[in-house]
Amino acid sequence: MHENNVDVSIIVSTYNHEGYLAKGLDSILSQKTHFDFEVIIADDCSSDGTVAIARQYALHNRNVKLIASDINQGNSRNTWNAIKEANGRYIGFLEGDDYWISDSKIEKLVSELEKDDSLIGASHLISEVNPEGAILAKYPSWVHEKQLVKLSDFLKNRTYSNVVTIYKNVFAELNLLQDASFADLFCFNRMVWDFTWCVAALRLGDVLVLPEVMSVYRTITAGNDSNYNSRSLYSDIAMEHLAIIDNNAKFYGSAISFDCLRSQWLFQLRAAIVIEKRSDLISDYKRYLSEMGPLKTLRYYSRIPKIFLNYLSLYYEKRKVRGNGFIFR
Repeated sequence: MHENNVDVSIIVSTYNHEGYLAKGLDSILSQKTHFDFEVIIADDCSSDGTVAIARQYALHNRNVKLIASDINQGNSRNTWNAIKEANGRYIGFLEGDDYWISDSKIEKLVSELEKDDSLIGASHLISEVNPEGAILAKYPSWVHEKQLVKLSDFLKNRTYSNVVTIYKNVFAELNLLQDASFADLFCFNRMVWDFTWCVAALRLGDVLVLPEVMSVYRTITAGNDSNYNSRSLYSDIAMEHLAIIDNNAKFYGSAISFDCLRSQWLFQLRAAIVIEKRSDLISDYKRYLSEMGPLKTLRYYSRIPKIFLNYLSLYYEKRKVRGNGFIFR
């Protein structure tokens, strides 16, 4: 971590985003704010014209920096390397195929953070669109007014969109960026780092979610297999998140209980096995049950009716079916 000489660092993670990157960068550079900000483009060895586009932006904008990897590391390692280069007192993220739709996003979120010491982050609603630009959903669907997310809420699956959140950049001060074990945890899954970051952040403070859509998430980007939620079967996503949860549980020990979240994802794995006809994963599901032990397994079964009703409500409220299966959020 370098000396803080800018107010906000925005990390843009890219991989084969040639057709999308310019729109995302323009949405950052058009921000109307009295805060100084830098843009760190972290490219994960793209094979298309993404790097050439990024270089042009870095050449013509003094606050844009390009970090181009010569090997493909995966989204987690790519983002982690960029986080270590961030100079700002605040830090935010944008995936290279997404974009912002509010030119006052930075101003609004940082203003919220500056007036409340109890906050570690400020977030907002996000629109999910298909390749034709049609809105599939707006989430978090439970946010209808300003809402706080605490660690206890997050551990009960009351989530927010991490990649549109701006955080107080205090992680270096706590030596997390120098902690090799935390780096390994962050990069444990090649593509998914959000969960680990959210847990670490929420241990330091709450996240405020504003009931305003300021960002767009593209579900599928043509010719790009890095769009994790779009390309993966949900059964595989569930398996990966269960592994991520287990690794976080090992890292934090008895300090945090992940039992409720593990139940949520285990239920989703079972549902995905049925819907996606993944009989090959039944043994994994049974293994998770056996590893939980009798008491935790009983608690898991007792939670299922509530989990099911929650997801059924979400489904009827705003769910569209993705081309490769289904998703609960």
